[in-house]
Amino acid sequence: MTRVSVLIILLLLSVGLCFGQNDEFNRKEDLKGLNISAATGIWTANGELSVAGTHGTLGFQVGTYGKFFSINFRVYEHRFGSSENNIPVVFNGLNELRPYVSGLYTGLDLCIPVMRKGAFDIELLGSAGWEGFSTSASSSRDLEFSTGSFAGGLGMKYFFSELIYSGLESRMSFLNYSTKDEQTINGNALSFKLSIGFVLPLASIDLIPK
Repeated sequence: MTRVSVLIILLLLSVGLCFGQNDEFNRKEDLKGLNISAATGIWTANGELSVAGTHGTLGFQVGTYGKFFSINFRVYEHRFGSSENNIPVVFNGLNELRPYVSGLYTGLDLCIPVMRKGAFDIELLGSAGWEGFSTSASSSRDLEFSTGSFAGGLGMKYFFSELIYSGLESRMSFLNYSTKDEQTINGNALSFKLSIGFVLPLASIDLIPK
């Protein structure tokens, strides 16, 4: 999956460099404001965590859009769909195999533009937050895993107008899940997302990066 991530990053750079030369699009370079977006995509686990499988994602975020950086709060991201493989767990002293049934993420994203040309932004992405998932069994309660989450990646935005955009991003997350009784499962996860959002100009708010 690491090779796939590299290919996606190179593709994003190529698209931005090829199509970002649209000089007819006169977007303001100092555009700043409130950023609101919704996104959907896929999340796929690797390493020991690969038993968690691949899942669809759906979420939304709110934050700021600035000239030199943007900070966004990913309010809620849901990961849905059961895993094909079962996860080995211990419950009440017994070894069990349970499927991944539902996951979520919340946290902060930092976006730093490395290129803005015409209708395109190419951005470096970093994020820190919390995420968790539950495993299900028919005869007992769900068992929940959680972890702090750190991720990095690359993203691209295409502005259809001065304020409305569509985005594409790829991230690699580094994870160390555990339960309350210290069962652990480690690995990383690769995610790809497509988003739609808009920037509402609010130049009078001092919290917005200038």
